[in-house]
Amino acid sequence: MKIMPDILLFPRKLGGRIQGIPLPISERKQYTFTIKWLIKMIKDKQTLTVAALAELLIASIYEQGIAFEQKLSVYKSSADNRHLLRFLKKRKFF
Repeated sequence: MKIMPDILLFPRKLGGRIQGIPLPISERKQYTFTIKWLIKMIKDKQTLTVAALAELLIASIYEQGIAFEQKLSVYKSSADNRHLLRFLKKRKFF
């Protein structure tokens, strides 16, 4: 699917602020976060129907809609925060 994220921002407290550190995730977590995003987006619209889900999925195929914008915003944030990888210690996040 075109809306599955490859990278997620994991929270880490640095200098009194919580920063998002971009890290790659496994394929299983990619599916999990995709389903969570879809369910959240449908609940926000207040229309929990099969037609709404189909419309959301079809829009994501053509790289349009709310779901694809969510993926792009995660990638933009991870590109902005890639300098924070140097603060990452040998700690497992996933």
